[in-house]
Amino acid sequence: MRKAFGVVLTMFLVLPLVFAALTIISISTRVLDRHFYLDVFDNEILYEHNLSDEMMAKFMEKSFTQIKGLDTAVMSEVLRSLITREYLSSQVQRNINEVFDLLEGKTDTFDLAFDMTPIKQALQGPQQDALLHALVQALPICGEDQQVNPEEPGMYVCKPDSVEEDALIELMQPMVLLMLSGLPDEVPISENLDEELGNLQFAGLKLRPASLNIMVYALVALTLAIWLATALIGGVNWRERLLWLDWTLFIPALVVLISGIILRSDLSTVLINYGIDQALPPNIPLDEPLKSGIVDISRFAINRISNSFLMTSGEAAAASIILIAWGAIKRRARKEVSQAEDE
Repeated sequence: MRKAFGVVLTMFLVLPLVFAALTIISISTRVLDRHFYLDVFDNEILYEHNLSDEMMAKFMEKSFTQIKGLDTAVMSEVLRSLITREYLSSQVQRNINEVFDLLEGKTDTFDLAFDMTPIKQALQGPQQDALLHALVQALPICGEDQQVNPEEPGMYVCKPDSVEEDALIELMQPMVLLMLSGLPDEVPISENLDEELGNLQFAGLKLRPASLNIMVYALVALTLAIWLATALIGGVNWRERLLWLDWTLFIPALVVLISGIILRSDLSTVLINYGIDQALPPNIPLDEPLKSGIVDISRFAINRISNSFLMTSGEAAAASIILIAWGAIKRRARKEVSQAEDE
């Protein structure tokens, strides 16, 4: 009766609890670590995608839609010289640190934004000539029935073939400087997000990495207590109790190991693509380069989490092997004692 109760308790409480604890430990070591997000978003995959020719061309097309026939390749080179890997890296690190400084209680407010000051300073200073030359070279030549009125404000949609490049640059310089001065110093990523993150609560407690860690530790402590209590109920001696602890730890560890292997397989890529397709409305298509970038970043993050699953399951499996060895030692010692008593 006692052992049967232990089996029921193990099947419906201990095994799910141990599996949940191992899973949460695997995930929390990444989710609550700012370095995990720095590695995910501050990496070559993201920069290669954002600085690729396809993404640069799309950005230029959307930014200069009013100019038909614009040579986006010329403008892309200027843009690539400004939006460098170092610039993107500094902005990614800045925003991630802003979020975690708030979550860790180091600050009460934060500001998620891209700092445009370095780009503005470069365009107003050493890169100004390159920008003006690129604009002139990128402008399409006016057709026979087109006319350009220098008195009209705004960007010219074409350039006359008879006007020298230097003259066009001199003509466009004041307008370009005026446009640059109107650019904001910061481009906010999400307004009011600081209030939303600051007010995150669970059971009346503000969610912070420290409080989340306490919840994880509490779950682990509860799991250990129930795990040990069930072994005491199910085993009649210490050898049986150690074996009970062994298999109730080994089975969840095996499931976590299989989960980690599945995460590293191609199945996760299929699920990522399916999730992206389901998340977007049918009338909002996702550009293939952008979708590919999202998949690559997701794969990178999942692989890191998968490593945690494999590491946690390996440690749990090693602990179960130690319990087996301990049980074997106990059995051998008990047998030797019995033989000595018989003699």
